[in-house]
Amino acid sequence: MIMDRRRRLVVIAVIFVTFNALAFVIPFYRDSAFWTAYVFSITTILAMLVADWVAFRNADSLKRVFMGIPIMKIAYTCLTAQLAVCIGFMVAATFIPVPAWRVFVPGLLILASGTVAIFKADWGREVIEQIEERNLANTEFMMGFRVDLEALVPRMTDTVLKSKIESLAKAAKRSDPVSSDGLFEIEAEIGRKFELLKYSALNDISDSTVLADELSHLLNERNLKCRQLKRHQQ
Repeated sequence: MIMDRRRRLVVIAVIFVTFNALAFVIPFYRDSAFWTAYVFSITTILAMLVADWVAFRNADSLKRVFMGIPIMKIAYTCLTAQLAVCIGFMVAATFIPVPAWRVFVPGLLILASGTVAIFKADWGREVIEQIEERNLANTEFMMGFRVDLEALVPRMTDTVLKSKIESLAKAAKRSDPVSSDGLFEIEAEIGRKFELLKYSALNDISDSTVLADELSHLLNERNLKCRQLKRHQQ
């Protein structure tokens, strides 16, 4: 991301230099309207640095980079509109008198609306990230349970027990991965039973198949409760 940031800063620098070169090479009439348009243009270009920081300040993964792109699209749209309006007023002021306030009003509105849109987009991104983190935490138990079962299968030498654990692994894959407070107790019991099953199976203890059956019943009970809780929430 360091190299990407340097490229983005180069783009902003090119826009800054190009605008200044055109503003002072072209023989505009430099009255109050020109300078008002110039200040708003430069302010909007420099504000791109802030927008870039807002968009990519936590971009430590491709997903977060992708989620920052809409913010930069808003920023560049605002910049394009601002430069178009300000350059238009610069040209107009060269030929006809233009009061500074006529430049000030649209310049301020573009800058303010762009700022509001950027921060609304950033707030929306934070909400999405919080929801995803919550969903990830809610699926942590079942995802871990699936992995534990699949990891246990290759270590089984008893064909009957291996078949039961394979069936458990398939049932776990078909189960709803989302946990809730109402499933806390039964999921805790499933976790304890699995640890007993793992210890028993790896040490060739005779009650391993019984534990596998109990675990299968608990998983089925968990799925029934999960469906019941979802019906009540609807």
